[in-house]
Amino acid sequence: MVNKNYIKIALPEKAIIDSIMLPEYGPEIEDLIKILTDRKNELYIDRLVKYAIRMNDKSLVARLAFMLYLAGIDVDIDDKYLPKFYIKLVPDRERKGRWINRFKIIDNLEI
Repeated sequence: MVNKNYIKIALPEKAIIDSIMLPEYGPEIEDLIKILTDRKNELYIDRLVKYAIRMNDKSLVARLAFMLYLAGIDVDIDDKYLPKFYIKLVPDRERKGRWINRFKIIDNLEI
């Protein structure tokens, strides 16, 4: 509460989803992966996945699932929530890198 007004603050899981969806307003993908790695015991992974699925954006689900995988968190995502075609992990980088079939992701972090 601030000045007798309630202020809504995003849960950490929602803030992570928002950062993936709107990269211009959040940390770099590498930093998000570090956050997921360092804080995995403090985050509700099921909540993260549910938020991503609820956004109805298959690219978001694929990016989150692969980022969780890189952070050492293995989640089982039904193929119906993943894109049909490969998408870039980092949208504003080149379409080069490792093509990861499981998530339909082009891992272009190293590019």
